[in-house]
Amino acid sequence: MRGAFDQALDEVNQALEAQPGYAEAYFLRGRIYAEKSEAEHALSDLDKAIALQPDMTAAYYIRGRVYQANHDYDHALDDYGRVIHLKSDFADVYYYRGLIYQEREDYDRAIADFNRAITLNSDSLPMYLARAETYAERGDYPQALADYNHVIENQPDSGDAYYGRGLTYMDAGDLKAARADFQKVLDLNPSAALRDQVERRLQALDAP
Repeated sequence: MRGAFDQALDEVNQALEAQPGYAEAYFLRGRIYAEKSEAEHALSDLDKAIALQPDMTAAYYIRGRVYQANHDYDHALDDYGRVIHLKSDFADVYYYRGLIYQEREDYDRAIADFNRAITLNSDSLPMYLARAETYAERGDYPQALADYNHVIENQPDSGDAYYGRGLTYMDAGDLKAARADFQKVLDLNPSAALRDQVERRLQALDAP
């Protein structure tokens, strides 16, 4: 059975046959390929869209996301920079650029980007969660706890937030609070991977 992506590709291909220089069609097809995790095809079409319309903010953003997903961080950063130049109030691009800086342990730049993203979209809990993780990795435990608390207040079933807060308490030396948060994660029936991480942390707390 053909899926929605295949049907959408058929429609875009027809549009390109009728109008080969249609930048928006190349962008749409590139975005479909990106959703299908076909990076080579996605990048080819997004390159064509940008060549035809160099100020297409969305094409730079999606191409940056494809580069980032494939760990080509330098090219992703280049594209995110172009997005910010064209549209400086695009919250998501600061968030995803911040994730790259976090991965590279460039914590000051990561936090600056998460701050900007949250200023532009204060309802996004993943942005608070990413900033909390970065604060914790930098050793700024009070700021990390404040962000984890914000996520938990707004999403009480967030196992990731309880786990992250538990790690922060553990690193800060509050083992009782850490244990309580790890137990809360287990009570929330987490994924197998998260459950395994939590159980290993609890075992570490129980070790003599």
